[in-house]
Amino acid sequence: EQKRLPAFNRTLALLRQVLKSEDPCHRALAWCYLGMLLERKDTFSTTPMGVHDCGYSGTDPLDCFGKAIEIAKNQPPILNRLAKIFYFLGKQDMAIGTCNMALDVLRDPELNWQAYCTRAKLPALVPDLPPRAHTEPMCLRKPTRSSQFTSLQAEESSHPLIFSTTIHMT
Repeated sequence: EQKRLPAFNRTLALLRQVLKSEDPCHRALAWCYLGMLLERKDTFSTTPMGVHDCGYSGTDPLDCFGKAIEIAKNQPPILNRLAKIFYFLGKQDMAIGTCNMALDVLRDPELNWQAYCTRAKLPALVPDLPPRAHTEPMCLRKPTRSSQFTSLQAEESSHPLIFSTTIHMT
């Protein structure tokens, strides 16, 4: 813990400086990373002094994520980066919502392909998966045995890049 504490405090101080940036991408990502750090402050036996020194004592991580999304609300490239971060954090609902925001701003799949790619990775879009599949990031899941599936059915959508997949399990 003592080895991690100085790095944690330095990171908070650096993010505080980045939040002053004029670049909306840097500000949005800094708010997102700040939220990630604040989620992990409880891994220390006491609240790190950097949290108090930087003025984040009463800050909720979800508020940080919300500020990041608010900064990026009309900029699909930034929204797509946030969605990818939320996906890797296991925040599937936030990732889907952020992808949908990016698609609301820019629906063209040639220009906004990242949103379609991230959405395709999200298990919440496949309705027949067991509930456990929604609780952990896909990169941490163990592969399932193919013998568990009785059939796999794909249906085409009106949009050329979106399709629906139904998985029937035994």
